[in-house]
Amino acid sequence: MRNKPTLSIAQKLAAGGNLTIDEFAAWAGISRVTVYSEISKGNLTVSKVSKRTLIAASDARSWQEARRQDVQIPEVA
Repeated sequence: MRNKPTLSIAQKLAAGGNLTIDEFAAWAGISRVTVYSEISKGNLTVSKVSKRTLIAASDARSWQEARRQDVQIPEVA
């Protein structure tokens, strides 16, 4: 049986695929604990496929955009 070539996180996001918890954490620059905290707070939507917890690319981008709006970026004088 042939193994499928694995896609990078960027390729999965571009293709509208799903990210694992570890992939999402690496992409977002946060820890797994923080990912699970965001899930439990309802800030991040996930789906379960068998035992795997997956985050859709669109949900990852929505989460990122919501975080950007939460952060006040000071203006440069």
